[in-house]
Amino acid sequence: MAGTDKPGRVDLVLEQALGCSGAVRGALATCQGGSILYPANAWVIMSSEGDPTKQAFLRGHDSCVSCLASTASGSMAASGESGKASDVVIWSLQTMTPIFRLCEHTFGVSCVAFSQDEKLLVSTGNVQDRKVVVWDTSSGCIVASTRLEPRPCIAAAWAPVDGALYRFALVGEQGQPENNVFLYTVNPYEGTIECERFRSGQVQRSYTSALFSPDGQLLLCGTTSGDVITYAVPARVLQEVIPVCKGAVTGVQGPAPNGEYLVSGVDGGVFLMNSSPGLPYAQGKFRTPGVLDIRKPPPLVKLSGEVTSLSYLPGSEDALAMTAEGGLYRVSLDGDAGMLREHHSAAVTACAFSPSNPDVAATCSKDSSVILWNLNDYSALFKATVKSAGAALCVCLVDSVLISGWEDGQLRGHSMATGELIWTIKDVHKGGITAVTASHNETFIVTGGEQGTVRVWDAQTRGMVVELRQHTKRITGLEVFVGDEAVLSCSRDESFIVWDVRKGCCLSAHRTKMGYLNGVALAPDQVQVVTVGSDKRISFWDLREKNPLQVIPDAHGAEGMCIAMSPDGSMFATGGVDQVIRLWQFETGSLLSEVFGHSATICSLKFSPSGKQLLSAGADGMLAVWAFTSNAIV
Repeated sequence: MAGTDKPGRVDLVLEQALGCSGAVRGALATCQGGSILYPANAWVIMSSEGDPTKQAFLRGHDSCVSCLASTASGSMAASGESGKASDVVIWSLQTMTPIFRLCEHTFGVSCVAFSQDEKLLVSTGNVQDRKVVVWDTSSGCIVASTRLEPRPCIAAAWAPVDGALYRFALVGEQGQPENNVFLYTVNPYEGTIECERFRSGQVQRSYTSALFSPDGQLLLCGTTSGDVITYAVPARVLQEVIPVCKGAVTGVQGPAPNGEYLVSGVDGGVFLMNSSPGLPYAQGKFRTPGVLDIRKPPPLVKLSGEVTSLSYLPGSEDALAMTAEGGLYRVSLDGDAGMLREHHSAAVTACAFSPSNPDVAATCSKDSSVILWNLNDYSALFKATVKSAGAALCVCLVDSVLISGWEDGQLRGHSMATGELIWTIKDVHKGGITAVTASHNETFIVTGGEQGTVRVWDAQTRGMVVELRQHTKRITGLEVFVGDEAVLSCSRDESFIVWDVRKGCCLSAHRTKMGYLNGVALAPDQVQVVTVGSDKRISFWDLREKNPLQVIPDAHGAEGMCIAMSPDGSMFATGGVDQVIRLWQFETGSLLSEVFGHSATICSLKFSPSGKQLLSAGADGMLAVWAFTSNAIV
C-alpha cells in the first residue's frame, strides 16, 4: 500500500444535523415563512418549522455560539460566540452567507439584538470584555460604543424606533446596592451613546430577560425570583412586580396578534399574560389600566425541562419553545403543546445503525439518554433518559432492542417499539461500560469496560458466558468476526487482541509502539485490521504479522478517536479531536475526502448497512448524517 496526501474527488454531503444547544438562553429565533434558527455548538441551523428535513447550516464560528438573534423580516441574523477570539457574524438568510464579521469583542459575546427597523445591531461582551457596541447593519461599521453596564449582561432589547434616537435596554444580575436595569440612548447620526439606570426602590432582583411593550412605554423584565417586573420607560422607574412561577423566569415574549404575552420558567412552565385593562388579578385584585396582568396563575402548559427559549411564530398565535433538554415544542394559547423535535443536550458518545434497517439508528449521550432515530424524516422515535445512571457511553441495536452501556456499569435494553426499559444487567463492568456489540446471529452480546475486561453475555438469559482478561486499560472498540466464533478488542493499553469466544482464550495479540488505541476496524476478509489512536496515525495490520503493514503518519492533526469500515471494505472513515472526518481508500490508503464535520471532538462513526450513508457523533451534541457522491465507492 502507498498512501497519498492528495484528496480524491469524493465528497461527503451533509444531509442532516440532529442537535441543538438547548442550554443557550433566548437563542431560538423565528422568521417570516416558518423558518426557525437555533444554535448547535459552533453552528447555527436554519430549519423549517413544518419540515425538519429542510435545513441550512451557517458555519462561521470556532467556539460555541453564545447568543443569536434575527430580524423581524427574516432577512438577517446575528450570532456571537464564547472564547477569546469571539466574533459577531451578521448573516444573510437569503444566501446563507456572512455579510459582516465584527471583531470587536475579545473574551466572549453575551448578547446580540437588532433594532426594530433592522438598521442597527447591539452586541455586548462578557465581564472580562466590558464592551457594548452598536453596529450599522448596512456597512458593518461601529456607530457607537461604551463601557458595558450591567456586568454581566444577561439580555438586551430594543424599544420601538421614535424619531432620530434609538433606545435599548440591558439587564443583568443583581446589583449591590443599585439596580441592574439600564436604558441606552443612541444617536447614530452623531455617534453618541448615553446610559441611564432604572430606579427600583427597595426591590432587588437578578434579571433574565427583557422586552419592550409595542408602544415602548413599558419594559418587561423576567427575574430569577419567578416574577416579571415592569418599568415605566418615560419615568425610568419600577412600576409593578408580578409573581409568575416557582424558580426563575427564563423569557417573556409577545405580544401575539391578540395582545397576549407568554412567560417561560425554569420549572418547564409556560404562562399566559395579557395587557388588557380591567382584567382581574390572580388573587382577585384589579390592576391599573394598561399594566400587565397574569390571566392564568397555573401554567398554560408544562414542558419537560427548563424552557430556555421562547419565540412567537410570525403571523400566528402559537409559539415555539426550546428546553435545556433539547426539546423543541409548539405551544398554542389554548393550552396545547406538541413536540416537534428532540435532541441530546450534551456530547453524543456513540451511534449505531440497525443491522437490518438502514432507516433506523441509535445514539447515546452524556446527558443520560438514548435516542432511536427514524432517518426517513429525522424524527426521534423515542428518547429514554435514566438520570441516575450517569453518561450513556455505548450503544448497539439487536433485533427489536436498543442495547446501551452506562457509566454506572449497567447494561440496559429498551424496546425499539415503545422505548420502555425492558431489562437491565447490573454490575457488568466496574467503572462503566465503554464498548458494546452483538454477534451476527444475535445470540450473544459483547461488552468492554473501563478497567480492561471483556465479557460475553447470552442474549436470551442475559447471563455471563465468559470473561476475557488481558487488557489493562479501557476497552475502546469491539468487533465480532463473521461466524461469531471470535471477537476483536482494542484498548488504551496500546494493544488489540483476537479472542476465541467459545474457549475463552487469546488467539493473537498486537501492540503499538506509540500511543494508545481509540478505535479498530475489521476488514471483510477477516484478516486485515485498521487502528487509530493517540499518535495521530492510521495503522494497517495483518493478523498473521507482528508489525503493521503500513502506517499513515499525521493522518489527523490531533488524536484519532474513531474509525468505521464500509460494508464492502472499499473504504473507511476516521475522526478525532481535530473535528475532521476523513474518508480513505482501504486498498491503497489514499485520502478520498475530508470535511469539517463537527465543532468538537468526533466520538463515533458508523456506515449504514447499505454503505450509502455515514453517521458521525460528536462532543458538540450533534449527530450528523452524511451521503456520498456517486463516485464515492471506488
